[in-house]
Amino acid sequence: MRHPLKLLILSIAGLFCILYPLSGTAQDGSGHVLIYPEETSVGINDTFSIFLGIDTVELVKDFLVDIQVDTNVIRLDSCKRVSTFFTGPNGAFTYWKDTVQQFDPNDSAYVYEIQGSIFGPGNFVDGPGNLVRMKYTAVGYGVSPVQFRYYEFRDTLVDPETFMGEIIELDGGLDGTVIVCPTDQPIVYANPGQIDFLSENGQVPDPQNFSVSNPCFGNLDWEATENSDWFDLDSYSGTAPSDITITVDVNGLNPGFYLDSVMISSIEAANSPQYVSISLEITQSYLCGDANSDGSVNVSDAVYIINYIFIGGNPPDPLESGEVNCDGSVNVSDAVWIINYIFIGGKAPCDIDGDSEPDC
Repeated sequence: MRHPLKLLILSIAGLFCILYPLSGTAQDGSGHVLIYPEETSVGINDTFSIFLGIDTVELVKDFLVDIQVDTNVIRLDSCKRVSTFFTGPNGAFTYWKDTVQQFDPNDSAYVYEIQGSIFGPGNFVDGPGNLVRMKYTAVGYGVSPVQFRYYEFRDTLVDPETFMGEIIELDGGLDGTVIVCPTDQPIVYANPGQIDFLSENGQVPDPQNFSVSNPCFGNLDWEATENSDWFDLDSYSGTAPSDITITVDVNGLNPGFYLDSVMISSIEAANSPQYVSISLEITQSYLCGDANSDGSVNVSDAVYIINYIFIGGNPPDPLESGEVNCDGSVNVSDAVWIINYIFIGGKAPCDIDGDSEPDC
């Protein structure tokens, strides 16, 4: 979550990039933040501009945007304001910086943070238009999404408690794409580049798909390799364009987070190999107070916790099932809570305020 003080400092400091006209308008309180043009095709080492825009009419005072790109393909060199729609003589500024890189070493996704504001009570932007001109250089062959990981826009109506503008509600963000092609070779494009699976309480998640394509020249024969034993592909080779289905096997896996990747390679492609990151989260549901996992809350759960605390018995599984009074740890007071609940009508496990809703 963004800290309000940070946004306030940015607004006072006057960090901003200004509007440039786009076609079409929308009503106040609707519309999108967008990348324009939606698709850009360039050659290696080309320098080109992409605009960050907004397609609704609003009194924009400041904003904060995270843009995610593939830095193996494109690199952000500068961010500058475009002054066409600026309503005051001075006070528009911009600021951008590198932020968080990837978690997977095979993933080259990178995030640039762009912050902007118009300094001065009489200065603001009345859209629609382009807010930011981002100047990029093509540094490698391939396809880079230009995606909104986060965005927040504020208007001229100041909240007296935070001294910040009210948030402008937008319907969503419209992403863009940059394609960098060689003159006579194909490239590998695997989309999406990350697939996330969730297994709740041991349930097998539904299969998901990714595609392998070649948006450049010639034909592309590809092969896929992976080293995991918890997922499989329905095809490990083919000719682009191809759709590949991933199925997950959770049998024998403990609750937790699993991360792996699929390598897509081709001897014909200028950007081979490419990777698709695959993650699996397995969560385990539990009944609060059911420390011994027998499906109900009774005095045996209190005994189970006491044995765990005092004589080294097995811990509750999961441990959170024995943490019934929401104090952050499993101790003898949790056993007492269960006994009170069973014998004298005390509050239910995890229901601290007695409203029949869990509080932890």
